Amino acid sequence: MRLKTPVSPLIFALFSADALLDLMEMQKDGRGNFPLTVCLCESKYYLCAYPKLKFRRTCRETLGKFGEFIGSGYILEAFLLEHGKLLVAQKLLR
Repeated sequence: MRLKTPVSPLIFALFSADALLDLMEMQKDGRGNFPLTVCLCESKYYLCAYPKLKFRRTCRETLGKFGEFIGSGYILEAFLLEHGKLLVAQKLLR
């Protein structure tokens, strides 16, 4: 089955700056290799992950160690990118 619209991003509120650093270290090692963006909005770090459909469950389980899942969708992503400060943009695929 083919989807006609792109899969919406998974959005997480990270627990702390240490969690962000641990996540970036994991990305560098290649253990959790998926496109993502990180924003700082109102003194809290938010992560938007863009996994392919077949990796969404794995991505959610992996990122659940670093932050709380708050939802998925383009509206929240757009709000964070517009009102927050973009810190990391790795291979943003659309």
